[in-house]
Amino acid sequence: MRAIRKKKMVSPIQTTTVNKKEGEAAGRFSIIKIAVLGVLGVAASIATVGYLESFLQTTQTVDLVLGIIFGVLFLTIVALETLFVRGMWMGGLIALLQGIAPLTLFTGKIFQDVASASVLLAGALVFFAFHYVGIRRGQVALENGVKIKFFGITKPAVPKVVTGLLIFLVLVFYLTYIEWGSFNDTLGKKVSDQFIETAEPIAQIWFPGVSADQTVGAFIETATEVQIRKMKTESAEKGVLELDFDLLAPEQRKFATERIAEEVRKNLEGIVGPISNEELLKDATYRIIKEQFQRLQNASKVGALLGAGAAILLFGFLKSLAFLFSWLIELFAFVIFQILIVTGFANVSFKSTTQETISI
Repeated sequence: MRAIRKKKMVSPIQTTTVNKKEGEAAGRFSIIKIAVLGVLGVAASIATVGYLESFLQTTQTVDLVLGIIFGVLFLTIVALETLFVRGMWMGGLIALLQGIAPLTLFTGKIFQDVASASVLLAGALVFFAFHYVGIRRGQVALENGVKIKFFGITKPAVPKVVTGLLIFLVLVFYLTYIEWGSFNDTLGKKVSDQFIETAEPIAQIWFPGVSADQTVGAFIETATEVQIRKMKTESAEKGVLELDFDLLAPEQRKFATERIAEEVRKNLEGIVGPISNEELLKDATYRIIKEQFQRLQNASKVGALLGAGAAILLFGFLKSLAFLFSWLIELFAFVIFQILIVTGFANVSFKSTTQETISI
């Protein structure tokens, strides 16, 4: 007789237990993934601020490049956190850790100077607040959407985090150059020279022949001669009899120009201090700006206001650049997101028949 085998049945209770254990294991694995993402974000946040603060003091291009690279990486991680992190408490905790993490770079200053500590702490809290608001806005967009639209979720989040990061960096700039007196001559000279070179084409519209590479004396003489010729033209148009500058002998023109240029130079000296005709225009401009800056800085209230104004201008400039390039950051984050989906780090599934969700 053929032996009758009993088919082993799994009770509903056992099945439920198995599924529950699988769900708990998946949940623990998801928490580990989120923790890894959060730790990477903390590291990227510290590296971004650290390298950019180092650039302010050393003006090494490599520090600036590394700071920008880690900044892009940090914002990419933020975009991914918006998609992967669930709940406002978890999002708030990650935003808090990544917001205050850069303070570890300034522990020496924090314990030595109460005023600096207050500014840094305020900056970190503002960074955290914008970070949290950004993540929360992205989470709300994700929760309210039927389909997962990457750019519709990250667009409300990334600009907010960028704003918080820039505010913190601008405060570091203010402290480094105004409060801590770490102004870097090399960086200041580069900025000054670049400004003069940028303004050169505009100056040549009014004073043809001037150049940023001229000495102060040559620059003033060229500008003076152009102005004399303009005055002659304007007088002729008004019907006023004037001595024609072009009818003078070369020696006489040179003598007249030098005399007038010397008067102009003396008038400038009365405003900005001693000026040498042999000094290069770029060098003289930077020296005068630096002297005036130091003079104002010695007056504590004026120096603080000057530093605050410079910080506000820097923030506006950086914010405009961030607005132009934020779409590149979001595009890079989208590529990373697709890679994580393909590699199985995260997957898109249906929470119901009408809504897509992401799980990791």
